[in-house]
Amino acid sequence: MKKTIITVRFDRMQNNDLKILCYEILRLLDEFDAEQLQLVFLINRFKELMPLVAKLKPTSRKMSQTAIIINLRKRQEQMVTALLLHLKALKRAGFDEQKDDLNQCYDYIRKDCNNFIHESIIARDGILLSIKYRLGAYEPFSIALKSLGVMRYIETLFELESQIYALKTERAALKRKNALPGKTIVVKEHIIEELRFFIQGVEITAGTHPENDYQYLINTLNYYLTKSRAQMRNLVTRRKTAKAKQEKAVKDQG
Repeated sequence: MKKTIITVRFDRMQNNDLKILCYEILRLLDEFDAEQLQLVFLINRFKELMPLVAKLKPTSRKMSQTAIIINLRKRQEQMVTALLLHLKALKRAGFDEQKDDLNQCYDYIRKDCNNFIHESIIARDGILLSIKYRLGAYEPFSIALKSLGVMRYIETLFELESQIYALKTERAALKRKNALPGKTIVVKEHIIEELRFFIQGVEITAGTHPENDYQYLINTLNYYLTKSRAQMRNLVTRRKTAKAKQEKAVKDQG
């Protein structure tokens, strides 16, 4: 039998887009006489799916806290860069009254922070922890940073670290509050299975009952499906673009 309805990879659709598609089809079906089109069973079965569709939660790929955390980490990078430049300028200036203070902190800060931007998140946290420990355990180090006027950079780094920790804690709590991923996947798989069954049923019925006019139904279904496929392609394009920008940024930093 000739295929009349386009194929869409429903498994690649985001949950909310799949939900919208099901509701669009539901509204479309209300326009037809199910008995006349021999679609009573298919339409009733599809309508029985709606309570499950309503439970389909939007895909949470990025939470609001994530964008803020990314910006805070960038701010950390700026602080470290400014700290290193400040210390380097003082070292190059070579004022006699600052030499002892520089001897207490310059090499240590340069060694720990020189590759901060290129380090992993775990390594960065370790660097900040090391500095915090040295501040508490070695007083001349703390005194030198204050005397040189660079303690504000360090304090800002710790403030940013606290903000990041709070946001990560908040984000983790929200993730736990949401439905279990496995449950959502099972719901989505069942909806997709029923959606495919419905579309195949319409095609078969239209092919075996030429006395009825199914063209408007098929054309409108194809319109909704084409729109869904375009959304998926746009999503893929946006992801590729974002990935390319990220790779370029990393390359430029290197």
